[in-house]
Amino acid sequence: MKLSMRWIFDHIDLGSLKLEDINIKELVDLFSLNSAEIESLDYVNTSLDRLTLAQVKSIDNMQAILYSPELKKEIILPLEKDILLNSVYLIKQDHQNFYRATLKDLGSSNTTLLPNVYVSDEDLSGNWKKDFEVTDYIIEVSNTTITNRPDMWSHRGFAREFTVLLNKQLLPENKILSQRNIKNYSNLQVLKSNVESDNPFIIEIDSGNCAYACRRFAGLYFKEIENIPSLLNMATRLLRVNAKPINMIVDLTNYVMFDLSQPMHAFDAKKIESKRILARCAWDGEKIELLDNSEVALNSKDYVITDGEEPIALAGIMGGSSTAVSVKTDSIFLESANFDPVTIRQTSTRIKKRTEASSRFEKNLDPNQNTQAILRFLKLLDDNHVKYKASESIISLGNEYGEKVIKVDYKFILNKLGIEVSVDRIEDILVNLDFGIKLEKDIKDNSIFFIITVPTFRSKDIAIKEDIVEEIARFIGYENFAPKLPLRATLPFDISNIMSIRTIKKYMAFGIKMNEAQSYSFFDEEFLKELNYEPKDYLEIQNPQSQNYKRLITSLVPNLFKCISTNIDKLSNLRFFELNRVWFIDNEHNNKQAVEFLELSGIFYDHKSQIDFYEHKALINSLFDLLNISIEWKKPDAESNLEPWYDINKTALLVYKDRIIGQAGVADQIFLNKFVPGYAFIFELDANFLTNIKNQIYKFKPLIKYPEVHFDVSLLINQEVNVDSILKVIKNSNNKIHEVALIDMFHKEEWGKEKSLTFRLTIYDENKTLVKEEIDEVTFSVLSNLRALGAQIR
Repeated sequence: MKLSMRWIFDHIDLGSLKLEDINIKELVDLFSLNSAEIESLDYVNTSLDRLTLAQVKSIDNMQAILYSPELKKEIILPLEKDILLNSVYLIKQDHQNFYRATLKDLGSSNTTLLPNVYVSDEDLSGNWKKDFEVTDYIIEVSNTTITNRPDMWSHRGFAREFTVLLNKQLLPENKILSQRNIKNYSNLQVLKSNVESDNPFIIEIDSGNCAYACRRFAGLYFKEIENIPSLLNMATRLLRVNAKPINMIVDLTNYVMFDLSQPMHAFDAKKIESKRILARCAWDGEKIELLDNSEVALNSKDYVITDGEEPIALAGIMGGSSTAVSVKTDSIFLESANFDPVTIRQTSTRIKKRTEASSRFEKNLDPNQNTQAILRFLKLLDDNHVKYKASESIISLGNEYGEKVIKVDYKFILNKLGIEVSVDRIEDILVNLDFGIKLEKDIKDNSIFFIITVPTFRSKDIAIKEDIVEEIARFIGYENFAPKLPLRATLPFDISNIMSIRTIKKYMAFGIKMNEAQSYSFFDEEFLKELNYEPKDYLEIQNPQSQNYKRLITSLVPNLFKCISTNIDKLSNLRFFELNRVWFIDNEHNNKQAVEFLELSGIFYDHKSQIDFYEHKALINSLFDLLNISIEWKKPDAESNLEPWYDINKTALLVYKDRIIGQAGVADQIFLNKFVPGYAFIFELDANFLTNIKNQIYKFKPLIKYPEVHFDVSLLINQEVNVDSILKVIKNSNNKIHEVALIDMFHKEEWGKEKSLTFRLTIYDENKTLVKEEIDEVTFSVLSNLRALGAQIR
């Protein structure tokens, strides 16, 4: 955004000080440190030697003849469609040739021709050069640094900041605003004005679903207004900040916008036959032709200003062509409103039209400044001696917004700043920034409090006490604060959780030879369709970057499936694991809260060979052995709610002291073959449990003095009986049995539902050597218990 330093200084009481007396470079550098980043500073020096004003005296088919009183000669120019009889144009002389001046000749970067201008007869003779602003400084500010400062999208906003740096006063509002009665319509169920004797217009804000989109709406009816071309000095200021002069009425609305950051719009009043202004939501399919002659199709999320029926302006973005001001306009309705920033932003983005007006409304402008803008418009008309007849009252719909009050302890300010600053200095800074200040003293505590009234134009960025301290700090100058590193007492803390994660990952990678995967935190919606899988209790992002990634994962397994699908053409045997977070809605405890959960999942895939459940069970158990935890593998029941990728007959729930900490098993063949052929073993474990469990502390135990006895037991037993239950039966048969291990498993199809298992027992007595009778007693007890379980001893 570009701004003119002369324009800024119009709002500052400089006394006898002039622009030429100020070191602008130093001032701008200081501003960049304290307020907002100035990207560039350009000095404008317009040479008037080759410029003159000339009036069109006659026009034929090919040329226009102009006369310059200053040069006292006629000038002949090629005829162009915008050249009008008796109009005045700025002419540039190049040796013996004459051309119409462009915007660039007066300090703009635009090479468009300057339109006709308005000057008095005296100025036409050459006096215009006396008051013309030949020199100026144009600053360009980075928009990103003032996004949270809607008040600084104007010259007055910048002037307010400069007053603190210059130790000067901002011109009071009564110096820049006209005086006129404001008739408020507020606190009403239906915001609608009445017809006045001098104002035939009725203004209404629709109270429907999107009434929030128009927070305040003000209007003033001009029964008559002198419609003249652009005022030369005003046009010069506008073009230097990259605005294009059009005519006096339109230029004034743009000038006020750049001056106070309040967009306005002037409607040709005679083109609004209904004499009604209704602000409402657009209708789906409704269309409007804008000032740039483009037609826009609207929807119910857009907001429009209508004549009661048809849209005549797209609110906050651009006016409509049907009620545009033209050379024939002699009566206008002036609108100044405040619109919801989100509504304006969404419409502007959707239709791909970002205007100076929409850029400001998006920043959440001060709702109370809309009437000030109309008063500023009137003041500029008066200052430039433009004739008009307007209604006695400005009509304003909507409630005024109140000012926020913040109470700040002087000690709090000093504590946050870390340096001494006087009460007077703090007061000067805040008063120059238009904050209301009142001091309150507490004699008992010897304390001073600042009762600070925050102006509504700063309500967006000033909300808490710390914001006030920041305002003070930036004008004291951050360079005046001695750098000091904060002190932090470092205390020992438990890193067992971190070390457990590291141990698990290392073992999975090097012990079990698996590859670690790092997938997205979102489900791939296209891949879920391929799996024909619909997650349960998921969390969905309100504003996803992509419709393909909008739901947070409730399990790591689908993304591991995708890893298999992606890499199957590289290897026939794949092993992936992932330790990551999953999210879901907790419906189990009926609190509907979002839960974040750490999960360890993995998949063993073989393209050709079937998966051996017990082989992979041993691999998972080796992890539990490493972590020194004993896990029981239990058969799931119908209420276990297993995911559809498990074969329920070859899957187990993993239980630790009656707590289910995961599941593991062979993949369901039908489900797996939806995306890859082959076989797989899958596991999902509670990583929160694995990384936080407190393992028992091992103490040294002396080696046994007496020999151990080992013997094997082979048996046939129904496949429905799981290995864990057999191990328990054997272990509990006699207290001399200290270790039991499954060393072999075998199955033949002709055995039907039976399987062959071999266990190795280790028995000993800590106090003596076992004799044959004692060994036989242990053996008999084990075999008896196994037969009772339905086993056939081999």
